[in-house]
Amino acid sequence: MLFVFTLIYLSCSMQPAIVRVLYPVESLETQTTNYSKTNYEAISKDNVDISLQYLDKKDLYYLAKRNRNPYTSDGTRPLLTVFKIVVHNRRSDKIKINKDLIVLLDDQGHQYNALNFESFRQMFPSTYERSMDYNFLFAQNFVEPKRYSSDYYKKEEVKKNLFQGGYIYKKIEVTGLISFVRLTEMTKQLTIIIPDVELYEDKKIIKKIDFKFTFVQTVERIGH
Repeated sequence: MLFVFTLIYLSCSMQPAIVRVLYPVESLETQTTNYSKTNYEAISKDNVDISLQYLDKKDLYYLAKRNRNPYTSDGTRPLLTVFKIVVHNRRSDKIKINKDLIVLLDDQGHQYNALNFESFRQMFPSTYERSMDYNFLFAQNFVEPKRYSSDYYKKEEVKKNLFQGGYIYKKIEVTGLISFVRLTEMTKQLTIIIPDVELYEDKKIIKKIDFKFTFVQTVERIGH
């Protein structure tokens, strides 16, 4: 029996680890990107700098405690495709980014919108744990003390990190996370578009520009 268990344990522990790496695709727009750096791409236009960093399995693990992490299923396995976005407005007036317009396109013919907070509320619907305690003091049969569920804490983590978009005023830098459904291993290339970024001057929109980030995805199996 011990021998059988040992074989099962060894066979499970010897399963290859799957690592996804994104390489930026060079274009005229991405002149500021260091192409030796994986999982990262940066674009500068009209004194607006936007960078995206793909968060891999290890990055997601450290975002929150295991049972409160909305980006992993068991504290280790990624649930979503997540990027850290940094926007630096170097202009002399405000800009505006509509986060609801951010999309991801893949080479499998799919288009995905960035997940908003309502999407996460549907993923993690509960707020309280259900538990039954006997209350001797008041001789009531059962009461349900309100204890926050892991879903509640996951939503709180999302609130802290979710990229809000909206107005970004002059000389200000903002950061946040944008999330999409988990891409399959079949995906070889993906493009994230941040469209219609509004540039202002004297309280008027003078221009709208798009930011397009393209990556090639490779899937590496370690320990096979």
